[in-house]
Amino acid sequence: MTRRFSHREWGDLLSGGVIKDASSLAAWALLCASPLRERAFGRAVSFPGS
Repeated sequence: MTRRFSHREWGDLLSGGVIKDASSLAAWALLCASPLRERAFGRAVSFPGS
């Protein structure tokens, strides 16, 4: 199953420990490292708690 999440929802899921699978965490890390991150989120992105 797939679903779209806002940046805020995604951050809440990460910091709350809801998202734990390697695939989702790897996708998030790649997006944060990508030059396209600002286009995807409209601003720079950081990991929750950083």
